[in-house]
Amino acid sequence: MGLVVFTFSYFIATFGFAWSLGQLSEVSDEDIRFAFTWQMTVAFVAAAGLYSSADLAGQYFQDDRVIEIVQWMPIVCVLNGFAAVSGYLMNRELNFKAPGIIQFFSYAIGYIGVGIPCALMGFGVKALLAAWISQAIVGSIGTYLCRPHSLKPLWKSPQAREITRIGSTAFVTNLVNWACNNIDRGIIGRQLDAGALGLYNAGYNLANMPNSLLISALQPVFLRVGSKVQGQASQQSKAFGEILAIIWVVLLPVFFSLALNAPNLIQLFYGKTWNGAAPVLAALFMGMPAYVMWGMSTPVLWNMGKARYEMLLQIPLIPIAAIAYFAFAKLGVFYAALVTSALLLLRGLVVGGVAGHLIDIKMPFVFKQMLRGLSFCGLIYAVHFFADRALNDSLPPLLKLIILSACHATACLGVVALLPKTLGGEASSLIVRFAPKLRGRLLPE
Repeated sequence: MGLVVFTFSYFIATFGFAWSLGQLSEVSDEDIRFAFTWQMTVAFVAAAGLYSSADLAGQYFQDDRVIEIVQWMPIVCVLNGFAAVSGYLMNRELNFKAPGIIQFFSYAIGYIGVGIPCALMGFGVKALLAAWISQAIVGSIGTYLCRPHSLKPLWKSPQAREITRIGSTAFVTNLVNWACNNIDRGIIGRQLDAGALGLYNAGYNLANMPNSLLISALQPVFLRVGSKVQGQASQQSKAFGEILAIIWVVLLPVFFSLALNAPNLIQLFYGKTWNGAAPVLAALFMGMPAYVMWGMSTPVLWNMGKARYEMLLQIPLIPIAAIAYFAFAKLGVFYAALVTSALLLLRGLVVGGVAGHLIDIKMPFVFKQMLRGLSFCGLIYAVHFFADRALNDSLPPLLKLIILSACHATACLGVVALLPKTLGGEASSLIVRFAPKLRGRLLPE
């Protein structure tokens, strides 16, 4: 519940001025100082607003325990704002190794070094809070040390107007994204209770992990490289078409396999106590390919000079989402998860469809790739139906997960080996880039 409130201020504190540095063709030291000065100003304002909203959060969720949690969150807000400029400068320089290392070690120190010991000592939910703040401290310091810049304030710069223009667009767009991504938690927490929201979050966090890693790795690269050829649709069309093909032909069957394995995944990561989250996890997995499609559409819109489209296209979806969640969330978190997957699909097709149209990729192409992926899903389901019944129910979740996943993968790879054309030319072309030895098999002369 606290995170629903925090993420609102997080976008204010980190997106905007710092984000704009990745879109400028040239960046001077004055631009960096200007962006940092205003980003920190906004971060402190957001932190103050977050602290003052604690009582309102408790009243909205009808749970006073939220108040103290929200009151500690401004610390993270300021730390994230401090690291934002350094982080986006590393993205601009295509330095993704350092942020990955920082993220790994800050998480390890925060959650393993601080969070788990605090939990064992009986700190309850404050253990998560301590872990989160510790991770933010280590991550912010590490990010700045890897990409230092001047901390001297500067209120005006040569490109101040352009930085502000790009930053304001990013700011408003991400507020709309925040609404789309958090309206589910807000309504579930209000209509049900903290326990139901916990089940939903357990499923959502696990389902979102793979595609979050994909988007965070691929989106900055696509955005930065594409910014060098802004407005040139032909140079982006082939790359985006291949990405869409991989999403629907490869990722869709992978997520479908994970959905069928949801009970084993929940028992493996959370234990039997959380079995109620398995149907939620399965439902959410099915919407994740569309989430990736939406995430990878953002660079296309920005690079084609249509950044505002992402915001404008999603604004009408917010009331639709609110009505759907109010109607179905009261039936239980599983139905809320179904609504979430449906809305993710709608967002992916709407934003991705428009992005594709700008670079001459039509929706029939997307639907063709979806049908390829669905055919693999049908094969996976048939294999799973028989394999699952042949296994002993007493098998450990990890062993069962490995066996079933291996059966799914073997069936799909067997079909591709016999009928390479089932992947399609676009998906095969991208796979061959990473595995050149497969060219003769997937792309015969």
